[in-house]
Amino acid sequence: MSAKFPLHKYFREHHIVLEFALMKILRRKLIYLPSGCHDEFTKREFSLLDGGNVCNNCGFEDRCTDDINIFNFQLIKKYFDGAINLGFFDTSFYESSILRYKCIDIEQQEVLMRIPREYQIPPSKKIKIMHASSLETRQFNNRNIKGTPALKLAIDRLVEEGFEVEFFHLSNLPANEIRYLQAQADIYVDQLIYGMWGSSAIEAMSLGKAVICYVRPDWKVNFLRNFGYEELPVINANVDNIYSVLKSLIEKPSVLKAAGEKAKNFSAIHYNVEENVDQFVEFITNL
Repeated sequence: MSAKFPLHKYFREHHIVLEFALMKILRRKLIYLPSGCHDEFTKREFSLLDGGNVCNNCGFEDRCTDDINIFNFQLIKKYFDGAINLGFFDTSFYESSILRYKCIDIEQQEVLMRIPREYQIPPSKKIKIMHASSLETRQFNNRNIKGTPALKLAIDRLVEEGFEVEFFHLSNLPANEIRYLQAQADIYVDQLIYGMWGSSAIEAMSLGKAVICYVRPDWKVNFLRNFGYEELPVINANVDNIYSVLKSLIEKPSVLKAAGEKAKNFSAIHYNVEENVDQFVEFITNL
């Protein structure tokens, strides 16, 4: 086997190639779920986006190399029976299937959930703005892919100008605890640089919160076309206009409320547990 497919130096210790080959011998089906840009693009290709702004702000920059990325693509093409595509973009390195893969149970995410005492935020008339980022694992040389520093500057400016807002920066908390805090937010800000929303934004949407996120224009077009939607539930913003977007929302409570309702309705459809599980079972069955 080593003569046909020599072990790559990055994976020699873990015998990952042998493990995948064994799965094929045992006729096990392997499905690939990308976890980030390096699972679908080369670093060279992705670094061209926004003039390099995405990669230049990436906290994983020191752990992302095209030697590893390209080898991963070779493994997927050789050993995996299917790959999942979330609908924002296509990769040219392997075939993938567009699925509403992620699920969330709206009933478990109800805004009126019983919030444990230790997570209860003292009541006030201030607009509560929340944002989650893991400083320990997603920063490298002060880089921040979520645009957290720009968000903090925007909120500081709003406070200085007399707007009644509170900022809650959630870091390194498990999802089953973060949701207690998200349930008390008025606005949830996801990432402002990368170009698509992540899991924490999905959780906030399911709670009926107005979600702010930067969605790359061409990725938005792809997503709408792939799933047949006319609009997205998120409020688009980036590091350059986050102040003005927040100010506009704070000044227009009706817009803020409508955004939360749209987000929850979208979550109930796009992340529907029963429908998405049925689609995934069909996907597996047809491999």
